[in-house]
Amino acid sequence: FYSVQVGQHFFLAQSTDGHLYSWGYNGNGRLGLGEEFVAQVVSVPTRIPGLEAVHIKDYACGGAHAVVWGKGDVLFSWGDQSDSTAAEPIPCPLAITSLAAPLSLPAIDS
Repeated sequence: FYSVQVGQHFFLAQSTDGHLYSWGYNGNGRLGLGEEFVAQVVSVPTRIPGLEAVHIKDYACGGAHAVVWGKGDVLFSWGDQSDSTAAEPIPCPLAITSLAAPLSLPAIDS
């Protein structure tokens, strides 16, 4: 893997060919693997579906959620959304199409 991020009981890793993988405890859909894996433990790195065509610039883990920043400034999020307007956890990557407030991203070395 090219890089790894750590959340609460889960991991995300980007491969050298740019794909994103997750493994660990999938409570609240934090692995982004879909409904069939919710609340299961996934013991091997598994490619996250729905991001195949996304050129990933950066990604991060929160306690029980994850976000991806893609080329063209597209954002994806999944997992526990209790601090947002979503009432339910999101079990797979969901494109964020609007924000309640302007977004300010820190500079990242690329």
